[in-house]
Amino acid sequence: MKKRMLGFVGVVLLGLLFVLGGCQSKPKADLSEDQLWTMEDAPGEHKSPVGKTVAVTVKKIEPDTDEGYDIIAGKGLHFVSTEKNHITPKVGDEIVVKILNVSVYNNNDDDGNYNYRFHYKPVYPAK
Repeated sequence: MKKRMLGFVGVVLLGLLFVLGGCQSKPKADLSEDQLWTMEDAPGEHKSPVGKTVAVTVKKIEPDTDEGYDIIAGKGLHFVSTEKNHITPKVGDEIVVKILNVSVYNNNDDDGNYNYRFHYKPVYPAK
């Protein structure tokens, strides 16, 4: 009887490990959306976000741009993926991405502001 009870408890514990281990928790990001801007504003310091993970909130999605699937996370912050199986968050979702490279371009308006295009690899939610 004790062997059966121990076996049952073992199976239940093993099942709990599989269930809890399968839940994806959001990883801690290296940078926040605000920190992307301060990296650029630091005079004389050429810090690069390449290779870092960043957490951003999706403000707008443009699925068919010239660059690919564009997730806009704020004025001038574009996260672009050219992968066919990219992540597809909804507006308001928080995502964590690893920045692969960065390009800067002028948005051709009169205020002279620049936009940043970050090519990324999804970290959370994973695809």
